[in-house]
Amino acid sequence: MRAKPLEGPREPVPVRAPWWVILKPRRLIDSPRSPSAVALWFLFVSTEVFAQVSGSASLLSDYRYRGVSLSRNRPAAQLAVAYDDASGWYGGAFASTVQLVYPATRELQVVSFAGYARRLPSGLSWEAGADYSVVDLYLLVFYQWGGRVGLDMQGNYPAWRRLTDRTAQRPAVQRVLADEKISLP
Repeated sequence: MRAKPLEGPREPVPVRAPWWVILKPRRLIDSPRSPSAVALWFLFVSTEVFAQVSGSASLLSDYRYRGVSLSRNRPAAQLAVAYDDASGWYGGAFASTVQLVYPATRELQVVSFAGYARRLPSGLSWEAGADYSVVDLYLLVFYQWGGRVGLDMQGNYPAWRRLTDRTAQRPAVQRVLADEKISLP
């Protein structure tokens, strides 16, 4: 049943408020010794920055990467921390709960990174960094495919072979290779 439209003029209705709502809350700057006032003071008097540390903690309803659920459509917890130095060095790490294989228990995905970035006097910038990512795993897959089609992967691509060997030494990669009964050429 629909509600009847309001008839007549609108009038304010007095409402009794509890006494604790009527009291004024303490202002940020009222006490010069409050932690918030001290933090605000440091914010305004800072002149030079030597480093920056940042971090975040998240709870997600579903951890997705490029549209693919890495948590099997279940909630995931994430934690990230990063450090940026004024000299150009940076580093950090990201961790998330994942469930990649069904039925499996939850696992922890950890991605770390480090690098160096610099701006040139011309205004251009350059950066060099290192991390372990999904690209390393795809390179392992492509290396295996090359061996399947008859390419001499070890003879023609020795650096690729060394990268494949380092990737295959990771415990999670060894478990997947064993579960899928995959051997590298």
